Amino acid sequence: MRIIFYLLLFILTSYQITAAELLLKNGNSFLLDVVHEDERNVQVNWKGRVYTIPKKEIQKLDYSKKGSQSSHRYSTFVLKDGSKIRGVIAEERDKGYTIRTDVGFLEIDKSQIQDLDNGGNSSPDLPNEYLTESTKQPETIFGGSFSFLANTSPITPAHSVTGGAGFFVEPAYLFLSEKYQVGFKVEYLVSPGTSNYSFLNAYSYLKKDFGTGDSKNWYGILGAGFGSVRYRRGETQVSGVDPIGYLELGYQGWKLGNLVLRSGLRANCYFESRGTVCMGGLEISLGYRI
Repeated sequence: MRIIFYLLLFILTSYQITAAELLLKNGNSFLLDVVHEDERNVQVNWKGRVYTIPKKEIQKLDYSKKGSQSSHRYSTFVLKDGSKIRGVIAEERDKGYTIRTDVGFLEIDKSQIQDLDNGGNSSPDLPNEYLTESTKQPETIFGGSFSFLANTSPITPAHSVTGGAGFFVEPAYLFLSEKYQVGFKVEYLVSPGTSNYSFLNAYSYLKKDFGTGDSKNWYGILGAGFGSVRYRRGETQVSGVDPIGYLELGYQGWKLGNLVLRSGLRANCYFESRGTVCMGGLEISLGYRI
């Protein structure tokens, strides 16, 4: 399956492949083919394999450099006069070096050198951690939720509980990092009693995952938005729109295929001019990853 994936990838993207020199911040430089570039990553073809490299780890991407695929290591020379020169060692002799820099070739006597950082392998390879097949790609998650909440004053004890259902989506393009994701949620809640309260809420939220690697089993959500609150008793009906705050903490380690089950404790508050109404309790969500 991986062979088919890479074959299709090369066929679909071959028209935009461009040669370039990619210089990592650790000093390793690669003359390779750039398949795709966006604001976060650079996807490259290096020795028949596809790598996805975060831009935060790239020092320079130079499309003016052309040629067959090769790699080398930039060395840093600290001279006794305090100056620094960075380049590729083209030749080493008993008394000096010939180095290639961005402005041409230079000769440096070893007697002029105070310190030299050449960082190891002169023909480095791209780390396997950048391989696209081992890079976790952002996923869009959408699903539904059920809430069972206890109310606080002033609507309790006449309305002690609230329950309802909602829909949420966490788009892949709003995947901020390995631990942060932006999402949106709409829900409808009802609080029955001698009268009736109903709440139609819409808000955006920031979700943070806790843990490392694939074991990010715990999460926290902080959100804000607006709620349409409606009160009805007999023929009397009052409604309005209030700002709301939202907080949720829970566990998301139950997964089956593309399904993920979350269970957490949540609280939300409606901020009115006459006071604040809060409720809190259990939230159960089932999402599908695409």
